[in-house]
Amino acid sequence: MTPPWAPPLFASSSTIALSGGCDASILLDPTTSNPQTEKTTIPLRGYDAVNKIKAAVEAVCSRVVSCADILAFAARDSIVASGGFNFHMPSGRLDGFRSIADEVFQGIPSPAFQLQELLDNFATKGLNAEDLVVLSGAHSFGLTHCNFVTPRLYPTVDPTMNATFAAALKKVCPPPRNGGGFISVSNNRVTDPNKLSNQFYHNVASGQVLFTSDQTLMDQTPTTGNKTAAMVTDNAANPIAWMARFAGAMVKMGGIEVLTRTDPGEVRKVCFATNNAS
Repeated sequence: MTPPWAPPLFASSSTIALSGGCDASILLDPTTSNPQTEKTTIPLRGYDAVNKIKAAVEAVCSRVVSCADILAFAARDSIVASGGFNFHMPSGRLDGFRSIADEVFQGIPSPAFQLQELLDNFATKGLNAEDLVVLSGAHSFGLTHCNFVTPRLYPTVDPTMNATFAAALKKVCPPPRNGGGFISVSNNRVTDPNKLSNQFYHNVASGQVLFTSDQTLMDQTPTTGNKTAAMVTDNAANPIAWMARFAGAMVKMGGIEVLTRTDPGEVRKVCFATNNAS
């Protein structure tokens, strides 16, 4: 059984990497000199867990393991717990000093993105089409909210969505005018919503995914043709190969805009504040 901490820790790590790089900037609390940090714009459920992990690590070896590394290791461990496969995650990241709220959504791909927009977004982080398709498999587990789903349901159902799936989803997510935007809904409503697996690709092929950004993997672009759709089919048919690809893509994502010993950075004492916070 997947522990409750696994999906939010994975989501936290992935969001951080894609929003501003792997420097743990999204963990910083607001201060008098910086009242609008990244944390104020995006509520993630893994913050408390990361702070507890950091406190436990500091009690054993102070100022050695950065919060950025803890996030990367936590993402890896959430995959072990929910997906049943393991891999080596490199270390050596430093924590950043700055956290700017306005920068959060500049790098995070929107669930309303079409395929070319996703490819362009990932390319800015050094990630390619295979990384996009492979990492999208994380939508086989975890939760989202109805406000990200209702644009495909109302006023008319997206024709690429399975009709039976859409009808069941409407029973969970009411029309936007009726509220309910923050109702939680499982990313995977077909099989076990707590297991990280290649089920996502079966869901995409059958039109049973929540986001436009998921279903668009079956589309074509002038530059990639139907390459991503072929990848969806291959990952659906080869779960072991997908696991290996997913592990490799996670390591690659864990290296986005990393701060190392030659960059301005530090190993924080606590994850929610810099060592010289003001």
